[in-house]
Amino acid sequence: MDNNSLYESIRKITKTVEESISPVLKVMNNLSEYINPLFDTMTKSIETVKKSHPIRYKFYERCRKIGWMPPLETELALSLSDLKGVDDEQLNLYFLRFLTKGNYKSMYIIFENIEENIEEQYKNEIRKIVKILKYDINNYTLTIPFLFSIMERMFVNQASKIDNVSSYAKNKEIEKIAKISKAKSEDNKDLFMLIHYNTLELVSNYFSYISFEGDPINEINRHAVLHGKYNPNNYTFSDYLRLLTVVESLSFFEDYFE
Repeated sequence: MDNNSLYESIRKITKTVEESISPVLKVMNNLSEYINPLFDTMTKSIETVKKSHPIRYKFYERCRKIGWMPPLETELALSLSDLKGVDDEQLNLYFLRFLTKGNYKSMYIIFENIEENIEEQYKNEIRKIVKILKYDINNYTLTIPFLFSIMERMFVNQASKIDNVSSYAKNKEIEKIAKISKAKSEDNKDLFMLIHYNTLELVSNYFSYISFEGDPINEINRHAVLHGKYNPNNYTFSDYLRLLTVVESLSFFEDYFE
């Protein structure tokens, strides 16, 4: 891929981002209106998992607090009981190594999962992002705005079905979660809800209010990125991978509601 082709790919992605923004504004301006009822509905399932799967509950809580949403593939590979003596820095390194080893194989699997789950019109944009990253992995900062936009789009899709929030996940989604739990079907559904809960908590963090006044904004935040108030040089690859894991997890819920 030469520089002209790279520029054209970025231009097309940017155009798609712009076209996806307007339907999102109403929901994003009233985020708590949609998030809070959803969290309230999840409370019973979360408490159930807390009692029935305490190690898994604590693991997701730890990951959320340091900004990660464990990829499903990672979950399958982990022995959660072995993480009791692992501190946050070591857990960060684990995810970073897992997603970058083998020429970023697991990272690209995440992109494949996102492409599979998102709306048809955005699938090709994901493929373009993969090409850009394979051309030069340091191009990751160029793709951050699109990841935030697709995150918004998916959240709006899910928030628009808020009236059906108490319905259970579709079978194909439950089957994904069943791979990481041999418990009964109801437990799988509760575990699925736990993953959704932690995902939305992280989405809320990314969309939290931030002031544009004063010092330059260093934290990765939707408002800073999409309003041009950020310095991409301050966003590490680890920051990028955290964002990517949240987008992947959110994508699993695109077909969540009946």
